Amino acid sequence: NGIRDDNRWINLRKATRSENIQNLKKAHKSNKSTGLLGVYLNKKEGSIYSKITINKKVIYLGCFKTAEEAHKIYLTAKRELHPYGTL
Repeated sequence: NGIRDDNRWINLRKATRSENIQNLKKAHKSNKSTGLLGVYLNKKEGSIYSKITINKKVIYLGCFKTAEEAHKIYLTAKRELHPYGTL
């Protein structure tokens, strides 16, 4: 049901680490540059890019003018490529 502290058996499912990571809804705490899931800032070049990981393989989604545009592309790819995701 997506509630983190609701650990009743009915709400749990067997999942690999890879499948479980697909449930991420927020950016990792270390992503302070954009704060958006799947969106990163290349500080050296000052560009914003998006990437997604599937089966330990990183797929570069492109370079964008805004973080919001990169996030939109990421969400589209996530819905298509992460079958265990909940977005």
